[in-house]
Amino acid sequence: MSTRFAPLLAPFLALVCVALAHGQAWEPRSERWYVLTLGEMPCGFSHESVYHRTVADGSVELRTTGEIEMRFRRLGEVTQISMQSEFTESARGEPIEASCSQGESSRVRWRFDAEHKRVTRQQGSNAPEPSAWPADSFLTPRAVEKYIAARLAAGATEIAFTAIDLQSGCVAAHTTMTLAKDERRARVFEVKSSLVPIVAREQYAADGVLLESAMPLGIGALVSKLAKEGDARAALASGNFDLLRGTLIPSAPIPNAARLARATFRVTTTAPLIVLPSCASQVVRLDPSTPQVAIVEVDCDSASAVSAGEQEVGRWLKSNTFLDAEHKAVVALLDQAKPVAGQRPLARAEQLRKLVAKHLKSKNFKTAFGTASEAAISRSGDCTEHAVLLAALCRADGLPSRVVSGVVFVDAAGGEGCSWGWHMWTQALVSNGRSGNGDDALMWVDLDATLPTRFHAAHIAVAVSDLSAGSGDPVFLGALALIGQVKIEFVPESATHGR
Repeated sequence: MSTRFAPLLAPFLALVCVALAHGQAWEPRSERWYVLTLGEMPCGFSHESVYHRTVADGSVELRTTGEIEMRFRRLGEVTQISMQSEFTESARGEPIEASCSQGESSRVRWRFDAEHKRVTRQQGSNAPEPSAWPADSFLTPRAVEKYIAARLAAGATEIAFTAIDLQSGCVAAHTTMTLAKDERRARVFEVKSSLVPIVAREQYAADGVLLESAMPLGIGALVSKLAKEGDARAALASGNFDLLRGTLIPSAPIPNAARLARATFRVTTTAPLIVLPSCASQVVRLDPSTPQVAIVEVDCDSASAVSAGEQEVGRWLKSNTFLDAEHKAVVALLDQAKPVAGQRPLARAEQLRKLVAKHLKSKNFKTAFGTASEAAISRSGDCTEHAVLLAALCRADGLPSRVVSGVVFVDAAGGEGCSWGWHMWTQALVSNGRSGNGDDALMWVDLDATLPTRFHAAHIAVAVSDLSAGSGDPVFLGALALIGQVKIEFVPESATHGR
């Protein structure tokens, strides 16, 4: 994973790549430090180093390491994100090995066989397993830098290439750079990635060195700028940006929102098109004549059937980096929830939801995006930890599950008054229980472990994911485009209460 996109997405996705180290001698080749700012306020740094070594057969290998450190406040509480990255390749640009992790989470490792186009994936101490080759042709990190430098030297006004993005699960990322401004000391490009629905701007020196990159977000531009080490570390020490306060969506009051069983909302965005999912409790209606407006109906007593693209139920049962359902801490917690004889799947899912709500005693914003096992061990976290722990427990118990990114109505948040805040919860796939003979249709249901009851209707889902690609899942990236561009109106006559 190159430095170009990691620092731009880190505070929202909270995932980065890290790779294998073999303990052999590496010689330093180059290093660069970048100051990170959000909304013109310092929030951390990124640091990239390149090493080389000669191996037994006389060939040369290159290793790119990176670290990202970011510090924010979330409604007053300090959150610090610590990330590392590493990618090993041959001097010919062939991938050799890589891995990804965040904080203390277990590493996901990839080992590449370029000759036969095979790759194996290993998570933590689990056995390696075959994984898909990212693309027919792609560039490694050092090959990307070399290619961009050559194209700049040739005076190119458009540069296109394919690289692999480990944050999204070792998949192909297609990038197109279009010249926006040709200055005396630098060239500025507009950059589009197939995985990110936001156009970034990058500034390059004549020798191909990335000087600055910026991604516009609703709460301000996230900028990475070449700097000295001291300035970069100072940016981390002074990081004080309140990440949540800037993303809140102001709202008129909604009476008894926490007891809403059914409600309708009008969602308007300045973006050209709203793509919200109809899933579980939520049904979305679009008017072709006004594509910037969506009518969202939420009914807590309804559920949605499995779609054509969701038929492979095994996808929703597999353990992965964040939903590490096989971790001993998750399994040990599941043992505390003894099933009741004759218990239906929805009742079992609700039992697990209550277990998570009780187990996570410390409700705080100090964790950026922890894994299920980390939440089980620390017994603390915010909505993301509640969502991933519940999803992992469901999977460990044989209940297919996924997580949801969206917004929830809050009466007050950080002294800001009524608003909609970005939120995460869980969906489980359960039988509808109509026939009682085991052939019942499978339905998605919503579960919010941060609440005293299963769910309420003042939730709007933006994206769903199995989190197989971690928090860098492309499905979640679509939510970035909505930050700062959404208005939500409650339709009062639609409401029914209960719960």
